[in-house]
Amino acid sequence: MSARLVLLHKQSTSSRVRFLRLETGMLCFEPLPAGTLLLAEAPQQAQLDAAIAQAEPVRQDALQRLALKPGDIEIDPECCVWASCEDQLIPVLLGVFTTIDPPITQAEQLNARFIAMTEARALPAIEQLILRQIYEYVIG
Repeated sequence: MSARLVLLHKQSTSSRVRFLRLETGMLCFEPLPAGTLLLAEAPQQAQLDAAIAQAEPVRQDALQRLALKPGDIEIDPECCVWASCEDQLIPVLLGVFTTIDPPITQAEQLNARFIAMTEARALPAIEQLILRQIYEYVIG
Protein backbone atom coordinates (compact mmCIF):
# COMPACT_ATOMS: atom_id res chain seq x y z
CA MET A 1 0.00 0.00 0.00
CA SER A 2 1.60 3.25 -1.16
CA ALA A 3 -0.43 6.31 -0.17
CA ARG A 4 -0.93 9.32 -2.40
CA LEU A 5 -2.11 12.84 -1.55
CA VAL A 6 -4.27 15.27 -3.46
CA LEU A 7 -3.47 18.79 -2.30
CA LEU A 8 -6.27 21.32 -2.07
CA HIS A 9 -6.66 24.93 -1.00
CA LYS A 10 -10.03 26.29 0.10
CA GLN A 11 -10.17 30.06 0.41
CA SER A 12 -11.60 30.85 3.84
CA THR A 13 -13.42 34.01 2.77
CA SER A 14 -14.84 32.95 -0.60
CA SER A 15 -14.78 29.13 -0.26
CA ARG A 16 -13.02 28.96 -3.63
CA VAL A 17 -11.59 25.45 -4.03
CA ARG A 18 -8.43 24.82 -6.03
CA PHE A 19 -6.32 21.71 -6.46
CA LEU A 20 -2.57 21.59 -6.93
CA ARG A 21 -1.83 20.12 -10.36
CA LEU A 22 1.68 18.78 -10.71
CA GLU A 23 3.48 18.03 -13.96
CA THR A 24 2.67 14.34 -13.47
CA GLY A 25 -0.98 14.89 -12.54
CA MET A 26 -2.93 15.44 -9.36
CA LEU A 27 -1.34 12.87 -7.08
CA CYS A 28 1.69 13.60 -4.91
CA PHE A 29 4.14 12.46 -6.05
CA GLU A 30 3.56 9.33 -8.05
CA PRO A 31 0.85 8.56 -10.61
CA LEU A 32 -1.35 5.53 -10.12
CA PRO A 33 -0.30 2.38 -11.99
CA ALA A 34 -2.08 1.52 -15.22
CA GLY A 35 -5.17 -0.58 -14.61
CA THR A 36 -5.97 0.99 -11.23
CA LEU A 37 -9.65 0.93 -10.29
CA LEU A 38 -11.54 2.80 -7.57
CA LEU A 39 -13.15 0.78 -4.81
CA ALA A 40 -16.83 1.27 -4.08
CA GLU A 41 -16.47 0.51 -0.37
CA ALA A 42 -13.89 1.77 2.10
CA PRO A 43 -11.76 -0.78 3.93
CA GLN A 44 -11.81 -1.14 7.69
CA GLN A 45 -10.72 1.60 10.14
CA ALA A 46 -7.39 -0.11 10.80
CA GLN A 47 -6.51 0.20 7.13
CA LEU A 48 -7.47 3.89 7.16
CA ASP A 49 -5.22 4.48 10.17
CA ALA A 50 -2.37 2.76 8.32
CA ALA A 51 -3.08 4.85 5.21
CA ILE A 52 -2.90 8.08 7.22
CA ALA A 53 0.44 6.99 8.67
CA GLN A 54 1.71 6.16 5.16
CA ALA A 55 0.57 9.55 3.86
CA GLU A 56 2.61 11.43 6.45
CA PRO A 57 5.94 11.05 4.59
CA VAL A 58 4.17 12.26 1.42
CA ARG A 59 2.93 15.31 3.36
CA GLN A 60 6.45 15.95 4.64
CA ASP A 61 7.79 15.65 1.08
CA ALA A 62 5.19 18.15 -0.15
CA LEU A 63 6.11 20.60 2.61
CA GLN A 64 9.77 20.31 1.70
CA ARG A 65 9.25 20.62 -2.07
CA LEU A 66 7.01 23.66 -1.59
CA ALA A 67 9.27 25.19 1.10
CA LEU A 68 6.38 25.42 3.57
CA LYS A 69 6.20 25.30 7.35
CA PRO A 70 5.16 22.07 9.15
CA GLY A 71 1.54 23.12 9.75
CA ASP A 72 0.90 24.50 6.26
CA ILE A 73 -0.53 21.20 4.99
CA GLU A 74 -2.78 18.95 7.05
CA ILE A 75 -4.08 15.51 6.15
CA ASP A 76 -7.87 15.30 6.40
CA PRO A 77 -8.40 11.94 8.14
CA GLU A 78 -12.03 11.74 7.02
CA CYS A 79 -11.39 11.97 3.29
CA CYS A 80 -9.82 8.95 1.67
CA VAL A 81 -10.51 7.54 -1.77
CA TRP A 82 -9.49 3.91 -2.12
CA ALA A 83 -8.06 2.45 -5.30
CA SER A 84 -6.84 -1.01 -6.12
CA CYS A 85 -4.32 -2.37 -8.57
CA GLU A 86 -3.37 -6.04 -8.77
CA ASP A 87 -4.91 -6.73 -5.34
CA GLN A 88 -2.94 -3.90 -3.75
CA LEU A 89 -4.86 -1.16 -1.93
CA ILE A 90 -3.82 2.39 -2.76
CA PRO A 91 -5.24 5.08 -0.47
CA VAL A 92 -5.54 8.60 -1.86
CA LEU A 93 -5.91 11.09 0.96
CA LEU A 94 -6.69 14.77 1.00
CA GLY A 95 -3.99 17.20 2.03
CA VAL A 96 -5.36 20.65 2.82
CA PHE A 97 -3.31 23.83 2.70
CA THR A 98 -3.93 25.78 5.91
CA THR A 99 -2.46 29.02 4.60
CA ILE A 100 -4.70 32.00 3.85
CA ASP A 101 -3.65 32.00 0.21
CA PRO A 102 -2.44 29.07 -1.89
CA PRO A 103 1.35 28.90 -2.30
CA ILE A 104 1.22 29.85 -5.97
CA THR A 105 4.84 31.02 -6.26
CA GLN A 106 6.17 27.87 -4.61
CA ALA A 107 3.99 25.73 -6.87
CA GLU A 108 5.34 27.49 -9.95
CA GLN A 109 8.89 26.57 -8.84
CA LEU A 110 7.78 22.93 -9.26
CA ASN A 111 6.14 23.61 -12.64
CA ALA A 112 2.83 23.07 -10.86
CA ARG A 113 -0.26 25.26 -10.66
CA PHE A 114 -3.56 25.52 -8.86
CA ILE A 115 -6.62 24.56 -10.87
CA ALA A 116 -10.36 24.64 -10.37
CA MET A 117 -12.38 21.47 -10.69
CA THR A 118 -13.54 22.59 -14.14
CA GLU A 119 -9.93 22.53 -15.38
CA ALA A 120 -9.51 18.83 -14.62
CA ARG A 121 -11.02 17.61 -17.88
CA ALA A 122 -7.66 16.83 -19.47
CA LEU A 123 -6.62 14.53 -16.62
CA PRO A 124 -6.76 10.75 -16.82
CA ALA A 125 -10.22 9.38 -16.06
CA ILE A 126 -9.14 7.80 -12.76
CA GLU A 127 -7.81 11.15 -11.50
CA GLN A 128 -11.03 12.88 -12.55
CA LEU A 129 -13.03 10.35 -10.53
CA ILE A 130 -10.80 10.83 -7.49
CA LEU A 131 -11.09 14.61 -7.72
CA ARG A 132 -14.85 14.37 -8.06
CA GLN A 133 -15.14 12.32 -4.87
CA ILE A 134 -12.85 14.70 -2.98
CA TYR A 135 -14.66 17.75 -4.32
CA GLU A 136 -18.04 16.34 -3.26
CA TYR A 137 -16.63 15.71 0.19
CA VAL A 138 -15.21 19.24 0.47
CA ILE A 139 -18.35 21.06 -0.64
CA GLY A 140 -20.48 18.82 1.56
